[in-house]
Order: sequence, then structure tokens, then C-alpha cells
Amino acid sequence: MVKFVLGIIVLLIATAVFLATRGSASRAAKALGRLVAATLGLVSLLLLAFSMLKIVPANTVGIPVTFGKPGEPTGSGLHFFAPWTSIEKFSTRVQASQRLNSSVEGDILARDCVEVKAFDGSQECVEVTVRYTLDPSQAKDLYRRYGDFDRVNEVLIR
Repeated sequence: MVKFVLGIIVLLIATAVFLATRGSASRAAKALGRLVAATLGLVSLLLLAFSMLKIVPANTVGIPVTFGKPGEPTGSGLHFFAPWTSIEKFSTRVQASQRLNSSVEGDILARDCVEVKAFDGSQECVEVTVRYTLDPSQAKDLYRRYGDFDRVNEVLIR
């Protein structure tokens, strides 16, 4: 969004320079004004083009979000969207969530094992590792329900 606003500002400055030097009596001043205006106009167009360019990394699904409304998921690669559209990224790689009986390892640096009752009635602490992957077709629904990818991991897996 910053690139978009900056591109608009530079375009307005280019227009102002062009209009200010258009009525100049000197031929050299007119030529210089046109050169500066053309250069600023080109910079402005590049800024506007790059503000619409979004990259979704490999093994990731991108959810375009425009004014809070999610769009259809996109695959990895280079995409063009409106400058005011943000991309929420959801990894489709195999993820692992660990609940360990250690305060120095695992997802949470605290004793985070799953407590179960043994056959004799005593309580035991079991270490669990859950491996999961995200279904790309469900990414939009997960975004609607939970927001970003970290929240999905926190709420669904933990």
C-alpha cells in the first residue's frame, strides 16, 4: 500500500512539474521540465505496477483479502492484485506440533505433555507429536474461521 500511495504522490509531482514548465518562455526550461516530468512519470508507473505485484511462495496457498473479505485461494507464484489487497499465506507443507515432557524442547518451552490415566489409576505424561498438512481447498474456510495460519495451529492442533 505504501508503494501505491508513493506512486500516486510521485505522479502528482510529475504532473505539477509538467504544468509548471509548460508555460515557460525558455525552450531549455521546457525541455528540462518535460524530461523531469517524464522521468517522474516513469518512476510513478513502476511504483504503481510493483504495488500490485504479490508473490506466494512455493508450497503455500495465498488467500487474497480485500477490505476484510477473503477471495478465492491462489497457488504459488507471481500474481497481480489491487494494491489494497493483502495476501494471507497458509503453508501446505507437512507441519509438526509437539507436546513434550521437557521445558527446553517442543512448541512451547514448558512442560506440555498430555496427561493420561494408566491402567492402575496413576497419571502418566505422554509425549505426542502430531504431523498434519493443510488441504489447499479448505484454506479459505480456515481463514474465515481462525484468521492467520498461526492461529489455525494454535486453536485446531494444540
